[in-house]
Amino acid sequence: MKNRLYTIGLLSLLMVGLSWMITSCDSDDELLEGVDLRYEELGKNTVDDYYLVDAQGTVTVQLRVKSDHAWKIHGTADWYTISPSEGPADSVTTVTIECAPNTELDDRLDSIKIQSDYWVGKTFALEQKGIAYLTAEAAETGVLKSKELGTASFVVKANQPWSIEVTEGSNWLSIEENASGGEAKKDTETEVRLSFNANLGEERVGKLTIFDRNKNEETKVEVQCTQEGIILIPVIPAEQQEFGYFRIYNAGANQFTIAVESNGDWIASKEDDGDDWYSIVGQTEFNGNGVITVEMTENTTPEVRIANIVFNTPEVEGAEVVTKSVTIKQANTPQPTRTMMDAGGLGAWNVIDGYEKPIASDAGAIFTQAGVQRTDFKPGNFKVKVKDMSGATWCAIVISYVNPNNPTTAHSITIGLNNTAAKDKLWTFVSPWGFAGPQVANFVGTIDMTAEHTFGLNLTDSNGAMHITYHLDEVNRHDYICDGNARTSAISKVQCYGAYQMAYDSEFKIQLIGATGSTTFEWFEYTPNIDWKD
Repeated sequence: MKNRLYTIGLLSLLMVGLSWMITSCDSDDELLEGVDLRYEELGKNTVDDYYLVDAQGTVTVQLRVKSDHAWKIHGTADWYTISPSEGPADSVTTVTIECAPNTELDDRLDSIKIQSDYWVGKTFALEQKGIAYLTAEAAETGVLKSKELGTASFVVKANQPWSIEVTEGSNWLSIEENASGGEAKKDTETEVRLSFNANLGEERVGKLTIFDRNKNEETKVEVQCTQEGIILIPVIPAEQQEFGYFRIYNAGANQFTIAVESNGDWIASKEDDGDDWYSIVGQTEFNGNGVITVEMTENTTPEVRIANIVFNTPEVEGAEVVTKSVTIKQANTPQPTRTMMDAGGLGAWNVIDGYEKPIASDAGAIFTQAGVQRTDFKPGNFKVKVKDMSGATWCAIVISYVNPNNPTTAHSITIGLNNTAAKDKLWTFVSPWGFAGPQVANFVGTIDMTAEHTFGLNLTDSNGAMHITYHLDEVNRHDYICDGNARTSAISKVQCYGAYQMAYDSEFKIQLIGATGSTTFEWFEYTPNIDWKD
């Protein structure tokens, strides 16, 4: 049989030891001569730290070595040969390491050094597998048993002593015959007989673990034993499995169904009869697979409604009652909270450092080089109404927050109106990397800065990332998903730049700013997103 080689790269030989040492000899300094030792595994430009060879020794290790001094490669064991094991200076030599067949059960290991003169350039491990083996076909197929009292068996093949233990399910699963077996270096096949108690409840799974003679965790063999029983599984649809419950997005009166997989009788009921906002309509008792229908009334409350539906098998003598439940959550319709920016409304806001305090009036707060902020918000829809804007107006809503991956840099997401000599425009901005969209003329048009306007930001969840929608005068104008991917806005069809990231659950504050000119903020409105209370 031809040997299979660990091939070892180009002969761009590595210089791994160039050692200069200065010692003192009497009163004179003596400079030791340097050693230029180079080596590689064929095809790899390096030498690995570890090589594993099979028991038959069909794999060889080949190295190439060169040094400006005589060199040698050596270890301490006698079960492999190194040819040649040494060589003269200034010649490239191919070295082959070949293992003799290992006829012992255990693996064997040695360390091998590549050395030239005093310099050891590389030490690597060579391990050869032993001939020990331990298998059980049942490790692949498992053992399946009916729910009645009974026995089962499988065969263990080995050439070494072994033992078997019940590591899961010992209260109903036991080993009746041959909990151990095998002989050193002798091929054996042993039938292991198992005993199962009658299963009065759900399908259950146990585990048997077969250990080798050394009780080595790395070589253990596991056999799964499944005993049939009562099946009762309410099925959560694939699109809702990430939640682990039924999430009903419709806040209005509606119906939905729950499928149940079963092999026997079962009953569906409310966990709390006081939950009168939903009912199970039609059939509630089934045999085998079935589907229940749940009917909900409109949710007019300010919060998500939550309830549990219970599924259980009936009480039968000699059988356990199996009970399962699923949670249902019905969305509410979030209601906006509008704060008039008069003297009372401004009282809930704090002045931003470096800005003036707005001037309160019955018509709203007048912002001239003014800015205020609040921190008691969760993601939702944020909106302001502005009016009476003077020339060179610069007013905005800003989300300011800390990115945990870059806490020293200021981060913000902004929508604002800007009245310049060039163009009256809507602008969007994401810092620290720059604009998320172009000038407004590309997708909105010139804005009448003498009119009243509403604008704001709607923050929603997009697979854990913040999805920002910019809106002006009740129309969505632009959007950006902060998931680190560049993309084109689905709304404005404008390319968004960079790879900006912001998690949906980021902690942030809302700022209202009138930096130049004069702007009256008439009101601020916040509509929270649905809180599913997960």
